[in-house]
Amino acid sequence: MSSARATLLSWMDQSIARKEFDALSPEIQSQSDSLRQELAQAQAAYTKDLEAWKAKQFRGLLGDLQQEAGLDLDRFLVKYFLDASTGRPNRTNSTEALVINPPWEDVRGLRSAAREIPGLEVRHHKATHTVIIGWDAEVDRAVGREFAKLSDGRRDLASLELTSMFTLFLKKYFDIRVEDGSAVDPSEKKPPAQVVVVTRRFRMDHALDGFIKDMPGLSVRYLKGACWRTLERLGVHAGLGYSHIILGWDAGAVDIEVARVEAEIRREKEEEEAAERAEEAEEAAEQNKRWERISEPHRQYVARKTPGFGPLRLEDLPGSYIMRWDGEGGEYSYPYDPRDALRLDILEKTSAHGVKAAFKTGLWEGIMLLGMSRRSVELLREEQPKDGDDEEEDEDEDKENPFSRSDLHGAAMTGQKRQLGSVSDPWGVKATMAKRQKTEPGSTPASSNPNRVYLQFVCKEVNGYPDVDGNNEHIGWLDFDASKLSAAGSMSMPAYTEEPQLFTIYKVADKAVADVKDIREWREFDGRSWGGLGGRW
Repeated sequence: MSSARATLLSWMDQSIARKEFDALSPEIQSQSDSLRQELAQAQAAYTKDLEAWKAKQFRGLLGDLQQEAGLDLDRFLVKYFLDASTGRPNRTNSTEALVINPPWEDVRGLRSAAREIPGLEVRHHKATHTVIIGWDAEVDRAVGREFAKLSDGRRDLASLELTSMFTLFLKKYFDIRVEDGSAVDPSEKKPPAQVVVVTRRFRMDHALDGFIKDMPGLSVRYLKGACWRTLERLGVHAGLGYSHIILGWDAGAVDIEVARVEAEIRREKEEEEAAERAEEAEEAAEQNKRWERISEPHRQYVARKTPGFGPLRLEDLPGSYIMRWDGEGGEYSYPYDPRDALRLDILEKTSAHGVKAAFKTGLWEGIMLLGMSRRSVELLREEQPKDGDDEEEDEDEDKENPFSRSDLHGAAMTGQKRQLGSVSDPWGVKATMAKRQKTEPGSTPASSNPNRVYLQFVCKEVNGYPDVDGNNEHIGWLDFDASKLSAAGSMSMPAYTEEPQLFTIYKVADKAVADVKDIREWREFDGRSWGGLGGRW
């Protein structure tokens, strides 16, 4: 190998010396032709060996149709449908249509290959996953034989017959023949009155619906409303629109059967609903047991804590809390291990406007700012560290904006009641407009609870990306009880749901468990430092 490499490098050096840059040198061209010839010979030898191996394997299958078609489709077609010497169709090789059950992925190849042979037809019946391949009329006879094999006394026989070979189904039960794509009315030779109940297990040919709907005198009823349990028992796909088709020449008999099936559907639906209620009750009982273990630290904390008096102060907030989340992902509130409980850790006060906290709700985790008024929360947010570019950008925007920040909280400063949306309007546009109109119905009124704390938060999905809150809409409140050791709250997350996310917190310690150095800064969640599309995460 090293000598060949040295020879090639020598030829390249000679080409460069002769300034032959646009064409291969004679030596390299000769070597290339030699290698190309060797490759062709190797490929031919491989093909010959492969064909010999396939021939040997094919002979060893001893007429196993499915294995033969799967091993070598071309050899299979030659054996049963073609002249081996001329490659022309040969109807004497196989006088009857063949029935196989190939893998789903092989059906398309079989269809494609059969289309290249004049007169050869392939029928694929998805309900039984049967493929029938043969010459013209022989295929129809084979279909009839396979249809007869379905009569094994099974309960869903009519359904299987309908979804497999609907033309034979119509002939068997209603003496309706399909000729040239149209149904032929049996006229006066209608069979004795009978009712057939079938379940729609697969998507049927649209032509079938036309045949049975437009047949004069044939009563057809489609039933919906089956519960999941019924659909699963029947093997019916939930997205097919209806579960049962009831057919018969006698409309009265059809009505009686419809009433029977509808009663069965109602009964199974009631049983399913009862089972779901029992399961929900069992799950609720199990969750309550787990919550008893999770909330034990809170009960112990309350037992040794002396109740405070007077209104709530910022100094009362710091500490560690467990959380019971009633919003999206509420099941995370009940872990099997109490150490995995949802937490809210409020840090010691470092600002006159409020305190900072870290939270984890199961689906989301992030930073929370809490203050005694909406104005305080806004000021606390403005105090959060920013990137250098952000500070300059904020100053430029303040100069260009015709609305002053005082407009944003004018109502709060004068004691006027304002809706919660003021915190979500950092530049004061909505606030200024709100002065000129009445409060809209449904707006959040100011609370009369003296122990209410207002909050704003930024978050990200656990193990996911930050949820950018460019309009400052992630807001909420906490109403502490008289003991100041527990509170019920609400958080708004418009990007996920219009409904407020309700939760309750229970204090378990005077100090936050989370270390202040482990809590990220507000700017890491606000989307400015990562462009709103990706970045640090």
